[in-house]
Amino acid sequence: GVQDVCSSDLDTRCAKAFWSQHELAPYQELLRDTAQWLVPAIGQRWLDLGCGSGQLSRVLWEKSQGKVEAIVGVDVAEINAKAFAKLRAQLEPPPTPACLRFVARDFAKGFSDWPSEHFDGIVSGLSLQYAESYSNKSESWTDAAYGRVLTEIHRLLKWGGAFVFRSEEHTSELQ
Repeated sequence: GVQDVCSSDLDTRCAKAFWSQHELAPYQELLRDTAQWLVPAIGQRWLDLGCGSGQLSRVLWEKSQGKVEAIVGVDVAEINAKAFAKLRAQLEPPPTPACLRFVARDFAKGFSDWPSEHFDGIVSGLSLQYAESYSNKSESWTDAAYGRVLTEIHRLLKWGGAFVFRSEEHTSELQ
């Protein structure tokens, strides 16, 4: 079988490499464009899939003026818990760890232990394409994880909730 492709050391190094990406002009534009679609309301719960250092979580908190019930950031790299702690210290009004929390988890494996219809909104900025599955039977990578992730998003999202996501454009495939 295939070993886990992402070791925790590699996850940590990759996560830290992305911590300063929000300073780059293309990322700032992408963040602004995605933020326009986010409309968090008082008392809502939001899930930030593939949250990294929490830039979209920051947007949710700031747009709601700190009046959402909770924002949960999920990312495979445990080191992002430190980024979320730092983020909580910077935000106004300051969120509690329960209001803005980080969960280290590979979202491609699902959330079977989480309750259905729990979130009013789910956001994912450029992370869905990282949902991958390796099939030992066919000895190849498959798109099975995408189906699992979208099924879980549907299950976790309240009826009428918002799902905002970005994906990379592959212009060579579009031509």
